[in-house]
Amino acid sequence: MRHTPMRHTRLVIPILALLVLTAACGPRLAPAPVPVPPPAVSMSINEAFGPYGPAVVAQATRVAKCESGWVATAGAGSYYQGIFQLGRHIVAIESYGGNFLDPWQSSQAARDLYVSRGYSWSAWSCRP
Repeated sequence: MRHTPMRHTRLVIPILALLVLTAACGPRLAPAPVPVPPPAVSMSINEAFGPYGPAVVAQATRVAKCESGWVATAGAGSYYQGIFQLGRHIVAIESYGGNFLDPWQSSQAARDLYVSRGYSWSAWSCRP
């Protein structure tokens, strides 16, 4: 029996077609859920940065996520504290109630720092 290229072509094309269809119709993974901050953190950031528009709220939310993982008590007892990881050398937190670990106070202080820096995130190691 003589070997011809036609025989291989007849076998290869259906197998390739099956592989392509299997790959194209395979199981689809759902996209990863978009993380959302806890309600107290979200409300605090929205209240503080809302007057500057949704883009600034989104930026502030990303900075807080990067700085603290949206954990209000992040850094408790250390030099930088709260959702925006502020330090007393940067912000006089007393004018906001004295507690960096309170999301509302931290957001208000962060907003004023953001404004005082010319609407810039330059005071934070994390940038939006």
